[in-house]
Amino acid sequence: IYAMREGTPFTAETPVLRVTAKRPQAQLVETILLNIVNFQTMIASKASRRVNAAGDSKVIDFGLRRAHGGDAGITGARSAYLAGAIATSNVEAAKLYGIPASGTMAHSYIMGYLNEVESFRDYARTFPDNTVLLIDTYDTLEGARRAAVVAKEMEARGHRLLGVRLDSGELEGLAGRVRGILDAEGLDYVKIVLSSDLNEYKIDGYTRDGAPVDYYGVGTEMITAKPVASLSGVYKLVEDNLGPRIKLSESKRTYPGRKQVYRVVDGNRYLYDVLELEGEPMEGIPLLTEAVRGGKMTREKMPLKDIRTYSMDCVSHLPSEAKALRVKAPYELRIGLGLQRLTETLVARYMNGG
Repeated sequence: IYAMREGTPFTAETPVLRVTAKRPQAQLVETILLNIVNFQTMIASKASRRVNAAGDSKVIDFGLRRAHGGDAGITGARSAYLAGAIATSNVEAAKLYGIPASGTMAHSYIMGYLNEVESFRDYARTFPDNTVLLIDTYDTLEGARRAAVVAKEMEARGHRLLGVRLDSGELEGLAGRVRGILDAEGLDYVKIVLSSDLNEYKIDGYTRDGAPVDYYGVGTEMITAKPVASLSGVYKLVEDNLGPRIKLSESKRTYPGRKQVYRVVDGNRYLYDVLELEGEPMEGIPLLTEAVRGGKMTREKMPLKDIRTYSMDCVSHLPSEAKALRVKAPYELRIGLGLQRLTETLVARYMNGG
């Protein structure tokens, strides 16, 4: 297997894996490869868009409750972290992959008390070093005032309130008013966390408006990649003992032959990629490198935090136009001359009954 390094950004129509094997073996791995690559690439792509939209604010995965099954919640948390989320509320994913775990109190916790402020006090005593208070159970602004009271009490004990979370209402306006309440009490260090069906477009709007938000807890729309139901990655035969193979179905045409993807760069800026037949002279960085030979891994396994660093660095080198939420100029994949000639030859052969 030749593959792109995990975390590498790529554009549509780009091969990311190349499997060479006896046909039964190659066929047997099709379903699991597509399952892994399609889902996790989709979630990582959605997470990256939210991270980019958040600017200097941070994104946390809150998605497990809305994931399409437990496995999707775990691998989705991994994909979101790889793409730039700083933590997950999924404790199992945190344990498996070494992702920082992060979460807040629940509305049900607060509702179990006769009054809100006592729930805040008990929670702060239990978690004195990482208290985030959920302030919208009854009235967000009154919740902020009560959180300020508890924050002052924490200061007297030598601790600090980490943050407050808003999970309902007109979030941008409420965030500004909550920030004002906290700052008036000298609590400018207390962070504001927003959640509630957030997507990259809402987050981008808050960022552009300068909303006072430190963290976004993103759940449903990241773990399900809403509104994208699936990523349409495919696995196609391109060469066998008889030579290069091509599929000519309308709207599903494939490029034939054993290929390589080359990334053309200018300093720290990615310019475009080129898809070309392997062995053809081509400038650029080859992205498909050996990962498995004889059924054994030939690459060193990287810690997830290192994959995350690599992936975020790669995204930073993409043209800004390609990262825009409403893409003006998609990242370009060019077709090499050798591949163009082979494709034209095979099209002519099969269209003429060959």
